[in-house]
Amino acid sequence: MIVLRPGGLPVEDIESVINEKLLLNKNTGNINSPGLLKSHYAPNIPIKFINEVNLENYHDKKVGALLWNSNNHNFNFTEVKYLSSEGDLREAAANLFVYLHELENENLDLIVCEKINETGLGKAIMDRLQKAVNKYS
Repeated sequence: MIVLRPGGLPVEDIESVINEKLLLNKNTGNINSPGLLKSHYAPNIPIKFINEVNLENYHDKKVGALLWNSNNHNFNFTEVKYLSSEGDLREAAANLFVYLHELENENLDLIVCEKINETGLGKAIMDRLQKAVNKYS
């Protein structure tokens, strides 16, 4: 069985019920769903992974941050959104697009986001974040 893309039900949960290892879709041929494209939803403001940006180059810019649950970065962000203050993947998944839209409306020059551990719902969150970042790569 092939998973087209990670979603709200973690692949591990499905595998435990069907007793079968699922494969992630790697087909780059005939794409029949926008969610399977390399780049899908992305804010109208450039978004990049924080570990791939030299923030010193943005000291005079308005930078928003989409962070996991705390701010361990030595930078004065204009706006910060925490996906889950409790570190809960369900809460983070529910907040992802809401917070991206809110940051998009803050008249920022750049949005930076942290990568999420790709286990359980973290796979789906990272799938969406990677596709947003791909638009600006």
